[in-house]
Amino acid sequence: MDTTPLRTFARKVVASNRIVFGDLRRLQRDILPSGAVSREEIETLLSLDSMGQVDEDWPDYLVETVVQFVLSCSTPPGHVDADTAAWLVSTLSGAKPKSATAIIRAVLRDAQYVNEVLLMSGRRGKRAGIGPQPRGSGGILDPSSGVAKPPDREPELRWRG
Repeated sequence: MDTTPLRTFARKVVASNRIVFGDLRRLQRDILPSGAVSREEIETLLSLDSMGQVDEDWPDYLVETVVQFVLSCSTPPGHVDADTAAWLVSTLSGAKPKSATAIIRAVLRDAQYVNEVLLMSGRRGKRAGIGPQPRGSGGILDPSSGVAKPPDREPELRWRG
């Protein structure tokens, strides 16, 4: 039986089908005070997003926690490498579309560098949903419009925000 604090918390909120104010504060204060430290923790948090009732602060907490993890786990920090981008796109394919879109947009906004896999997912997120997308040539993200422009030469994206 898995008795890690996050798994125990997840079982409790799944059983009640809600995340109320106290649950969210306990999660922030006692269970993940420094944020998520593993992909499994992020996947667990994303699985909780489908609860019937969530505290009004839950969406912001979820987006912030996922973005902080993604930007801190890539090499170097602040960059979203190919492995992390592929994992995130795959993980978000099972998430609520509104949450997945908010997470992708926040990562694109805050990252110094974004691998083309994530950029293509972000471009298509509105029209086709977040999920694995055909590999494209990538592009440079225009932060003012959120639109990617084809790259001149580089298959990977460099964005300095």
